[in-house]
Amino acid sequence: MKIYFDSSFLASLYIQDSNSFEAISLIKKLRVGVIFTQLQHFELLNTLRLCVFRKQVSQDVSGKAEAMVRDDIKNGFFVETVVPWFSIFSDAIKISERLTGETGCRAADMLHIAIAGHLKCSHLWSFDQRQNVAAKAAGLEILKLETKG
Repeated sequence: MKIYFDSSFLASLYIQDSNSFEAISLIKKLRVGVIFTQLQHFELLNTLRLCVFRKQVSQDVSGKAEAMVRDDIKNGFFVETVVPWFSIFSDAIKISERLTGETGCRAADMLHIAIAGHLKCSHLWSFDQRQNVAAKAAGLEILKLETKG
């Protein structure tokens, strides 16, 4: 099983939110490094910084989370993965043509789906329900969360 993690999932590993427990529990079960592209890296760091702007965390907490990301790259938890951006954008345009009108996904969501497909991932794990609908329609298995209640 080859898994691609979207930024919403990765952010929950570093900033405490309603999905953090689930994300940490799932990631602990993996025995391989996590694919980490430039898009994931950029979106993850940007999300950590947006949390400061939104006053969800302090600058100090965000800075510590960024340091943890750097450490996770250095220690091999994240496997930096280069993708051919021209092909990725071409694939994302095709996926968007088919699915954006139905799912309402953002452009970055389509890029993540295109990257997962290009890397021959079987799964895309995200906490973004719109992206999950699009990923499933694109042929990827998605994160199945336990219903609480």
